[in-house]
Amino acid sequence: GLLARCPPGRVEVAIHHRIAMFHTRHCVVASCLTRASGPPACRRVCQTHRFELRDRIGEDHPLCAGADCHLTIFASRAQSAALYVPDLVAAGVAVFRIELLRESAEQARRLVDAYARLVAALDDPETALARVRAVAAAAVTTGTLDHA
Repeated sequence: GLLARCPPGRVEVAIHHRIAMFHTRHCVVASCLTRASGPPACRRVCQTHRFELRDRIGEDHPLCAGADCHLTIFASRAQSAALYVPDLVAAGVAVFRIELLRESAEQARRLVDAYARLVAALDDPETALARVRAVAAAAVTTGTLDHA
């Protein structure tokens, strides 16, 4: 596979993140809440408030605006690759990334701890995934990785 062809330590794998589902230059927040199409007239309400889109099944997808006022819509649930970490470590991956969006400092600490225990083989993948889901109040999926 691909990992076998890469020098050891040169691959970084994101093992926890919300999938960015959609990027747009159109600011839904500005167009819905103000009569402006963008800054400065919109007063950048996206920077001082949290916004989400609720889908047809009731899941809330965070809306996040970057410094350039482009809007990103993220998946409602974080995706975890915890079940694959032992295989990744065995294949030589030594750098893992955890991407956080709206977690508190305490949630961040607990997530990092859960994944660190997994990478160090102190917990098995199922235990680590249970810890991760406990931190995130079960709003974690293995996503499309279930079908790999």
